[in-house]
Amino acid sequence: AQTTYEKKVFDVLCADGTAPAVLAVLRQISREEVSVHIAALQAAVWNQTVRLALPRYWTGNFWVAGGRCGDYVFPAGVCPAFAGMDIPTAAARLTMPDVFWKNCYEDALTAEGISTVLFRRWKLRQGYFSSTPRPLVVVPEHLYWEKQHDNGGQLLSSLRLSFVLQPGAYATMFLKNLSARQRRSS
Repeated sequence: AQTTYEKKVFDVLCADGTAPAVLAVLRQISREEVSVHIAALQAAVWNQTVRLALPRYWTGNFWVAGGRCGDYVFPAGVCPAFAGMDIPTAAARLTMPDVFWKNCYEDALTAEGISTVLFRRWKLRQGYFSSTPRPLVVVPEHLYWEKQHDNGGQLLSSLRLSFVLQPGAYATMFLKNLSARQRRSS
C-alpha cells in the first residue's frame, strides 16, 4: 500500500474482512474513479469479444499493434460484414447480434476471469454497468494531415493529424491502426 487511502483499506480488510466492511471501503471510492475503472473493464471485454470474432468474418491479413493488455488486431482492408454492426459493452443485461457473438462474449469474460455475477452485485454498482452499443467500424470525418517543418523550412519526421470521431469512438484505436499499417508497410 502506497497511498493513505490504500493503507486505510488494507487496515480495514485486515481487521475486519467481512462483506459489510468491504462494502464500506468500496463506498468511499469516488463515483468518478469507479466509472473510469468500469469503463476500462468494459472496453477490455469488448475488445476481447471482437478479437475472438474477427477470424470468422475476415480471412485476409491483419495488422497488429501492441497494447498493454494484449495486441490490437485490425483487418488489413475493409470488412464488409462489420459495416453497420454494433456490439454492446459488458453489462448484466445486453443483447448480442446472434448466438455466435454471445459465445464470443462469454469466452471473452472467461478469458478475463470475469463472471457475469460481477455485473449484478451491489445495487449501488449496477448503475455503472449499463450496456452501450458500440459500432465495430467508425470512419473518422474531416481527416486532415500535414508534414511538419521547422522554422527554416526543413522537413521534420513528424506529421500533424486532425480528425473528428463520433462520441464513444476511441481516437487511440484509429492511431494504433495507422501505426500498425505503417510498421507493416515499412
